[in-house]
Amino acid sequence: AIKDVMIWDPIAEKMKSITKNDILVQLKKMKANLKRYIMARTVGILVTVKPGQQYLENALKLKDMIEKKEKKAYIFIDDTLRLDLLENYPFIEAWVNTACPRIGTDDHVHIGQALGRRL
Repeated sequence: AIKDVMIWDPIAEKMKSITKNDILVQLKKMKANLKRYIMARTVGILVTVKPGQQYLENALKLKDMIEKKEKKAYIFIDDTLRLDLLENYPFIEAWVNTACPRIGTDDHVHIGQALGRRL
């Protein structure tokens, strides 16, 4: 059962409540992104070179899996991933994040393509 959750915001230095409705909205977005990924013919895979967040080997395996399904896959490698720059690649229909797990879930992130969580 989904329940309300209290979290500490270290930036604002205050407690916040995440309601059951907030969680359901996030789950709905995640399901929509998964559907968009499944339907996508062209996928971008995000990789960072930061220690502890670098999963290039997994990204290469994923690229092979995607291409075996007769889809196109591109790996994008950077030190600091700026999601606003993803819009420069409109041919990418869905993104897979292998870097920081917060990417794509922060409230301020709004990009047109689907963005999935890391491997």
